[in-house]
Amino acid sequence: MPFSFYKWQAFGNDFILIESVPSLDLVSKIKDLCHRKYGIGADGVIFLDLNKDIPQMHFYNADGTQTLMCGNGLRSTLIHLIQKNKEPKVYFGNKLYSAFSEKERLFVNMPYPQPLFLKDPIHKGIWVDAGVPHFLIEISDVHKARLDNSYFALRYHPSFGKEGTNITFYEKKGAQVFLRTFERGVEEETYACGSAAIACSFLTDDEELEMIYKTGQKAFVKKNKQQVSLSGEASCVFQGLFF
Repeated sequence: MPFSFYKWQAFGNDFILIESVPSLDLVSKIKDLCHRKYGIGADGVIFLDLNKDIPQMHFYNADGTQTLMCGNGLRSTLIHLIQKNKEPKVYFGNKLYSAFSEKERLFVNMPYPQPLFLKDPIHKGIWVDAGVPHFLIEISDVHKARLDNSYFALRYHPSFGKEGTNITFYEKKGAQVFLRTFERGVEEETYACGSAAIACSFLTDDEELEMIYKTGQKAFVKKNKQQVSLSGEASCVFQGLFF
């Protein structure tokens, strides 16, 4: 049976949004839906259950695995709710997230970054939980660097446990952080990653940061000792039916 969907993108990090609970039938189609040659093409699928007082969001990576955080997916979902004239609040992984406006920007509250303990250091870097884990590696001239596949192989290293970790490369220049991420569940470098921006905010006490992705687009992070929030562009590219 055909079903309707919305195609969203945030800095080129793209998603299929379906206004439905994640039924077994739909979940079984995720790999096909996300395939860039034979499907719609996306980094992941958002299921949005609107039949609740506060909508419930579920997120699945392109490989079909479920995860409890996707920063750009969360931002896209809250903007989607605003466009449907609904309050920008959503439950995601049993946590309530909301959006607020400040200085003509829409910010979304995000999980506060926390350090993770790495028993056996395998590479110089910092492991941070930003709703999902990121191993942060500092390199110079991050956007011109040729990132050897051996770096990406770290994503599967047993030191990070069964599910592994995201790998984020960064370069900090004052209040600007340039970053690139190899995302688990997508299993390749994506154009952008919202949780990576939040993870990188752990590196500094700056209260306002510009996060600059591979495309040159900027995300904005606000942080204090109690909360952290993320802002940036996101848009619905098209709507369609999948048969």
